[in-house]
Amino acid sequence: MGDSVTDNTDAFIKAGIFFSNFLTNDTTGILIIPSFDTTYNVVMPAIYKVGRQLVYQQQFNDTVIYNGDTAIRIFNHADANQAAIIGVGDIYNNYGMLQLSNVHGMLIKGSDATHPPTIKYKDSLMYGSF
Repeated sequence: MGDSVTDNTDAFIKAGIFFSNFLTNDTTGILIIPSFDTTYNVVMPAIYKVGRQLVYQQQFNDTVIYNGDTAIRIFNHADANQAAIIGVGDIYNNYGMLQLSNVHGMLIKGSDATHPPTIKYKDSLMYGSF
């Protein structure tokens, strides 16, 4: 939801896992991000809030199941020299919010080219660890 309140982090992470693991070389991936939010029956420009930070030794996994196949991405903060990190990997496993790998011909766009959606970091994230 692009209501400027809901945490959309998992949706973007799962999109990256999906496109990185389930596109074949002969398939063009298209990720269309809605440009408008209609959550409250009012059409508003979409603002997606994202961001997750981990402290040392925290870990989480995200899983996508598609056609009976499972893809898992592990997010781990294993560097004792860093305080909080962006929550999508450590310096050795920096996966990114929408990390794509082994993808060719990927297209990411807003649903309305004249009104592109906005993606912002959530409030209250620790400064300097994006």
